Amino acid sequence: MDPEESYIVEDVERPDWLLSHVDGDVCDGEYLVKCHFGADMKQVWSDPEALAACLKVPAMAGKDEKGVAKVKWIMSFMFEKLREDASLFACFEAVFKSSHLGKGVVASLALDNHTDTSACNKIAWVHSSLIANYPSFFSDNEVASFVESLKKCSQIGKLDAIANLLKSSQHRRNVWPLVKGTVEKATPLKADEMYKCITALWMLSYDAELMASGKGFAVLKLKHFFASSFKVEKVVRLGLVVLENFLASDVLKEDIATSGIEDEVKALEYEKWRDSELYDHIRSVSQAVSQAVTTVSDFPRYRKELETGSLNWSYLHSSKFWMDNHDKVTEADVEALAHLLARNTAEDAASTTTRAVVCNDLGEIAVLAKEGKAWIQGKSGAKDRVMQLVQDNRDSQREVRREALLCCQKIMLNKWDVAQK
Repeated sequence: MDPEESYIVEDVERPDWLLSHVDGDVCDGEYLVKCHFGADMKQVWSDPEALAACLKVPAMAGKDEKGVAKVKWIMSFMFEKLREDASLFACFEAVFKSSHLGKGVVASLALDNHTDTSACNKIAWVHSSLIANYPSFFSDNEVASFVESLKKCSQIGKLDAIANLLKSSQHRRNVWPLVKGTVEKATPLKADEMYKCITALWMLSYDAELMASGKGFAVLKLKHFFASSFKVEKVVRLGLVVLENFLASDVLKEDIATSGIEDEVKALEYEKWRDSELYDHIRSVSQAVSQAVTTVSDFPRYRKELETGSLNWSYLHSSKFWMDNHDKVTEADVEALAHLLARNTAEDAASTTTRAVVCNDLGEIAVLAKEGKAWIQGKSGAKDRVMQLVQDNRDSQREVRREALLCCQKIMLNKWDVAQK
């Protein structure tokens, strides 16, 4: 499904209110009928008075069912036409250059007086698109007020408007702090919602400072998309572009190296895509990510993660990492791992994952590091703590028990001398 397919105007029967004027305004009668039946939109919208009248419908329409339908229809109609032909945005210049028409439009598109979520979504799209195309006609305060009013929209309505707003380089730096939380906390379940999140991240990737502010969540958003089942080619292409841009940020490069996104990108190559050039793009980005992982994931980075007291599955805990770094391990590192086993005793997900990763790392050290087994079996007490985890039969600790058992097997095998050859 096209990620924006669900947001296109429904093919509904022309409402009765189109056939008559409302308050003597031309926008509701003959003007819209002309539009609806395939008139040349550039010619029809060349009349700034009539175009402004259309934009004022949200303020003019009543709050009853008929009024709400009127707002949704005209905003959806404008959405569809502008999506079909982006050059139609040029028609609005005359509206904004007219002092009395432009100011009226900003007030008319306010969401304060609307309660219908669908209507708010449609108004917000039109309003945010106008801000993106004519940023100089909207003050910072007006844009901030608009962002605040987005609470009346659904998640897709908010993300859609945010993606539009961030297209404006003039307002981007002021808008991002206001919308960052919405993008970060969004839990996309549908393709169109994910597409809007990625579009927002794409806009950020053109500003080094704003891009760095995505640390901790931006890369994970991309990983979630690449791992999802509702990928669409054009969104995959966009996601790859965003990831390439992220690689230029030293701050986000760390997130890329430790997030596990490398595996998700590599997996894209084994899916079926219509565009053969997409495979080349996937391979190119995959190689760039692999290089970043190798560069960032050095042993000092591993020790830095140890200091946090919370470990997560990533390249830092892979067999390849340990093959490249086993000679850097010290007894102090083993003691730090043993300490994590003693300290993380809760059953929450973070503690459980930390214990499982620690067992994995101790097993790799036992096999590869020359003195690894001696350190694990010695004063660190690591072996005893791992043995205790093997005997933990709680269902919530299956992952830990499995990793602990593997670790014990590696401790019992004297393989390090083979690995060194």
